[in-house]
Amino acid sequence: MIADEGGLPDGVGRLARFQNGSIYWSPATGAWPVYGTGDINTGRIMGKWAATGYERGSLGYPIEDEKPGIDPGSLQQTFQRGTIGWPITFADSPANSNIGTDWDEPSAAEVEANCPTCGDDERIDIEGLAYLTVPQPAPTSSVPDGTGGTLNRTAEAPADSAPIAEPAPDALISCDQLVPDPTAGPDELVLCSPTPEMLKEQGLLDEGGSAQRVAEPETSLSRQECRSLPQRQWGADRGYACMWREDWTFIYNRNSSTPTPGATPVGRFNYIQEHELTTQWNNSAWTGKSAIHFFTGGVNGIATEALMSVSPTCSSSGTGCPVTGSGLSNVPVAFNTDLETTFTVSNGSLAAGAQVTNNTTSKWVFTHPQTNPLKWNAPEARFPQVRCDRAASLTGQGCVIPAAEPIFDISSREVLSHSEHIQRAQLTGLPGAVGGVPLRRLVDPTAIQANRNSSCNRIPGPRDPDTDCDEYPFASTYDGGFSAGTVARTYDDCNVGAGLQGGGGIAVLDPDDLADEGPGISMCFIDRGDNRSGGGYLSWFFRKQRLLDAETFYVN
Repeated sequence: MIADEGGLPDGVGRLARFQNGSIYWSPATGAWPVYGTGDINTGRIMGKWAATGYERGSLGYPIEDEKPGIDPGSLQQTFQRGTIGWPITFADSPANSNIGTDWDEPSAAEVEANCPTCGDDERIDIEGLAYLTVPQPAPTSSVPDGTGGTLNRTAEAPADSAPIAEPAPDALISCDQLVPDPTAGPDELVLCSPTPEMLKEQGLLDEGGSAQRVAEPETSLSRQECRSLPQRQWGADRGYACMWREDWTFIYNRNSSTPTPGATPVGRFNYIQEHELTTQWNNSAWTGKSAIHFFTGGVNGIATEALMSVSPTCSSSGTGCPVTGSGLSNVPVAFNTDLETTFTVSNGSLAAGAQVTNNTTSKWVFTHPQTNPLKWNAPEARFPQVRCDRAASLTGQGCVIPAAEPIFDISSREVLSHSEHIQRAQLTGLPGAVGGVPLRRLVDPTAIQANRNSSCNRIPGPRDPDTDCDEYPFASTYDGGFSAGTVARTYDDCNVGAGLQGGGGIAVLDPDDLADEGPGISMCFIDRGDNRSGGGYLSWFFRKQRLLDAETFYVN
């Protein structure tokens, strides 16, 4: 004995240390030796037990002595909730090639060469654009709540969509708040935002509160899926976001009586704004676009003499995010009914481990030679926050829209047995399914190894040389084997070793009769090529979506 007997961190058991191992005791299990050290590579069974968290981990206390394993020269020891074998079955251990390479995977370069789209965010194909909460300033309302209608007018807007923020301090004043200025000249004008009642009185809203229009804008910069979004509602995947909104602007004489419903403006605009942004996973610069489309007949009266400009701006949590290629200046409205501008936001060279966030706005400004003040701002467009980083666990530096939780689509890839196992596991109640509880990425290698030790490493050989043990949730998630609790499950066609079925703590389920089993882990022997391909796709997905530690994602 090399140290006095002492208590354990769980407050229950006792420990006595010896030269070649330690003896652990608890009231429920009695005293049993565990040989080796806490080193994961050389510490024998003790090293593997240490990786799971010792007695407070998923396996609990030892309940028998060490004994010979199935393979010649191997050892195993049973604990309260599972069995640990030695030698350790690392993927790169030639001496244990008969165990299979449970977590071997092709490199990112191999995956990219063979499947360049495998790391993409599949949200649009699977579920459509994710709605992002990006409150916009109050609109120049074309319907009572400012949310109705869609760009192609094919759907109704959800009542709770498109949250409205406080108006920008320099935004257009509401027309019903205008105060006449008798001292103003007879030709002095003012721009304002009409109320729904004013639009109705001018015959610009139908009985249902929708705008009457002569024709649709002929052009649009947004992707097709953006056109069914409610107005002012940003939709996004990890690398693309878009938003549109319709606005009216009226022009009155400044010295006339306060505009009321029924008062005819001397000019008006009717237009749609569109905004979008596109990030790059391997570049810390990203691009934005702002466009404006005037309806046919949407510019009339004295409004035809107006000019317009657009200016995007960016603020950053880092050293700055300069905007280049930005803006239009004093373009005549009458001859430019469809305009767009593209700008680039740069974040420079980031230091290793750096993360910065960009907050961007885009503002259309109208001017008229007879207005006072000369310039009036339409409600600004507030873009979703963009995060750019140079994380140690990812390649290079790049940017994403972090509020959009991506979807890893494995079901449509040529990894059939891997996909089937994930679908079964999700049916038993495990997290990660689209619309349910997401998974959280894990980057700590020690914790990832603990997840593997708590799942597939519990299954001893010999194994079919053409199969690998697949586990779900993935080892590279906080929801993997070590943190998922002690409940393990497999299926009656998965060929999990009989030594662990039943008495070893693994429930065997009928894949044709699955029900919610609650938290835990799922294990199945699947085609080795499918297992490796699935692992490679997942790693490439993490890279292309720039998923940092604890960030969430779904699996389809």
